[in-house]
Amino acid sequence: MVNQLEIINKMKAAERVAIISHIYPDGDAVGSSLALYHALKTDGKAVDVFLCDGIPSIYSFLPNADIVKKEYHQGNYDLAVVLDCGDIGRIGSCVSVLNLAKFKINIDHHSTGISFGDLSLIEPHASSTGEIIYRLIKMYGLDIDKEIAESLYVAIATDTGGFRYSNTTSISMQVAADLINCGIDVSDISRRIFDILSLSKVKLMGEAINSLEIHNEKLAIMSLNNQQIKSIDASSEDFDGIVNTARNINEIEVAVFFVEKEPNEIKVNLRSNSCFDVGKIAKNFSGGGHKRAAGCNFSNVSLENAKSAIIAEILKTL
Repeated sequence: MVNQLEIINKMKAAERVAIISHIYPDGDAVGSSLALYHALKTDGKAVDVFLCDGIPSIYSFLPNADIVKKEYHQGNYDLAVVLDCGDIGRIGSCVSVLNLAKFKINIDHHSTGISFGDLSLIEPHASSTGEIIYRLIKMYGLDIDKEIAESLYVAIATDTGGFRYSNTTSISMQVAADLINCGIDVSDISRRIFDILSLSKVKLMGEAINSLEIHNEKLAIMSLNNQQIKSIDASSEDFDGIVNTARNINEIEVAVFFVEKEPNEIKVNLRSNSCFDVGKIAKNFSGGGHKRAAGCNFSNVSLENAKSAIIAEILKTL
């Protein structure tokens, strides 16, 4: 196991730090990045956060959201910290930042995560990367103020589905309680990240529901082709969580949502409820994630062929 104090010491020794997370950033990627940014800034570090796809508008209310950079321009960093990223290929164009950093640390919680960098801390039993960052900030000796607490709460709440998913533990609840004690408005945060929907997302949900297929009474499939998506003109974040509509159907064990954002370029979201490991399915197609939530991509493959391949692989085991 990686000596966490070694990670802390590397952070303390660095003067210029780059924080990087994955493409199509979710709440955990955004929240853990902004929390670590604010913590290191309070210790006098020069810190930049890089998300090559920017911050989804749903998280734009978080403190320091406006400092996130999409592109790398100039200057090297003493330290680059990659958060919530199970594969170096998932950081997209921000790999140039990582390559030029003097020292590299990878912090993640995905069970299919691959170690990279000079130091790697992967904790599959943690509910989120935000939970790990909470502990590291505490070990660093820094206070968790309201700004850090808001970002960490979003990271943990989103990755646990509002503390409903199987990755919710007593530790994640204890951490959340400590963050609430910092004075954050849980009601307002929850409404922003779980309740508010754009009109384009509602339209996508309608199209996805109309595509619903049930296989073997346990597998629910939904899909959107490129033509449907173009007609709605949705943003990337509008697709988040739609797969759960299929997973929540009574008696369904596995749900899969196929999205053809570009012709023959398919993004696949997989979810399961209790006994099926979708992480293994995703890994078979060069993807990854957790037992209950995972994803993969197909290139130069038709939507129907991608669906056939995934369905066949799931039905082998289901």
